[in-house]
Amino acid sequence: MAVKCPKFLGNVCSLQVALWGVAVWALFAGNALAALPEGVHRLQRNDYLVAADLTYVETQTSELVLADEHLLAANSTAAFTFDPAAATLEVLEAWVLQPDGQRLDVPAENIFTRPSAAARNTPGFVASQTTTIEFPQLRLGSVVHCTWRHVVSKPAVFGFNVVFALGLGGHMRQETRIEAPSSVPLQWGQRGGFAVDDAQAGSNRVLTAAIDVGALSPAEASMVSPMDVGPVFVATTLAGYEALGAVYAARSAGKAAPTPEIAALARNIVGDAKGLDAARAVHDWVAAHIRYVAVFLNESDNVVPHEAATVLRNGYGDCKDHVVLMQALLGTLGIRVLPALVNWGISMEPLPLWSSASFNHVLAYLPDFDTYANPTDPFAVFGVLDNGLADKLTVIASGDGEKRQTPAQTPASNTYQYNAELSVDADGTVHGKVRMTLSPGADGAVRRVLAGASSLAALANQLLQATPEGGYGEIRSTNPRDLTKHLEIEGQ
Repeated sequence: MAVKCPKFLGNVCSLQVALWGVAVWALFAGNALAALPEGVHRLQRNDYLVAADLTYVETQTSELVLADEHLLAANSTAAFTFDPAAATLEVLEAWVLQPDGQRLDVPAENIFTRPSAAARNTPGFVASQTTTIEFPQLRLGSVVHCTWRHVVSKPAVFGFNVVFALGLGGHMRQETRIEAPSSVPLQWGQRGGFAVDDAQAGSNRVLTAAIDVGALSPAEASMVSPMDVGPVFVATTLAGYEALGAVYAARSAGKAAPTPEIAALARNIVGDAKGLDAARAVHDWVAAHIRYVAVFLNESDNVVPHEAATVLRNGYGDCKDHVVLMQALLGTLGIRVLPALVNWGISMEPLPLWSSASFNHVLAYLPDFDTYANPTDPFAVFGVLDNGLADKLTVIASGDGEKRQTPAQTPASNTYQYNAELSVDADGTVHGKVRMTLSPGADGAVRRVLAGASSLAALANQLLQATPEGGYGEIRSTNPRDLTKHLEIEGQ
């Protein structure tokens, strides 16, 4: 799965999966300062014009007062990513209003379009493009303004989905307007104080949502996602979570078809193992042998897996591809595997309404054993979900779809034992020995660090150099890539 959003002026964005949903920003007349309420630094307004077939035109206007050094440093550009195979993008307005009232239009040479780069946490290749506006002559008190028109001529796989998540972005006003034929099954939800009006205008339905946000508390260390605590507005044409699972299942049908090569590989991997032991062996093989690379070269790539035979031949794929290969291998052994859509990360609170933007990852679900697995992660033990996946809303991709909850972690699966011995010489030299054993729910990050180190000796010295005492030492551990054994570490 992949989440795509436009970047403009801070931490407010509309999140849409699978070629977006719909967003149209209405145009402002005149200069920016007249439109900004007292105390508002950011002003964003969108007006969605949706056709009966869920194609749309999106016009998007945003402006921001560079009221402090942080805003000035962080917002010299505005960018919009789009899919040229399904949409066109045009910059209608881009200018800077200086504190003395002088308006500087952004020249054409300051606006450029280039192939998009895949996200750092999604290594791979994408076919989308990004248009960037570079604002000139910025200073404290400048107002930056831009208006985009995004015309989408091909409906998204999951229909119309739009989410405005303000997070911890304060001193702003967000306005949204959606107009669609009454026949479009549009549903909406909100939390955090959006004022919503749902009305008829002739044969069309007009939905508006607005909110003013003042000063907010700063982010805390190790907190959940700001998306969980800030205001959120959601609109979608999906009928429910189950409908989302059914769409995914229909679009991915046939991708796990086995081949003679896949059948032979499955027998070779599992040997005489049966049931969960066979499933564990296949999971561990896929996790160890299929690299994570995402290749999104057409509009359905971010929601439809590649064929299992292709994934095996390439030796790489994204989360959907890891799951589809596991489906194919275990399918030859009579073990069912279903994709399970989930949000992998620190967002713990579901959106106020179902949406394709609720999910960014696919797990493998074994219904006959009520077991979840994450073959995308080469350091995740079969059947154990880490903190970013445990106790999360999930949708099983099947003919009718199914809304479920992933298992919560237990104390027994999330513990470690640490034993240390220290001695101090007369000259103050400290000698230490340590032994550490970790349970499967707690060892993923440690396995990753051990496997990624250039050498265990270098890792030991790196860890010791970060302490007030410094020093040098060595580390020994069990194989961090062997998921069949508890991770044990010794150091001195």
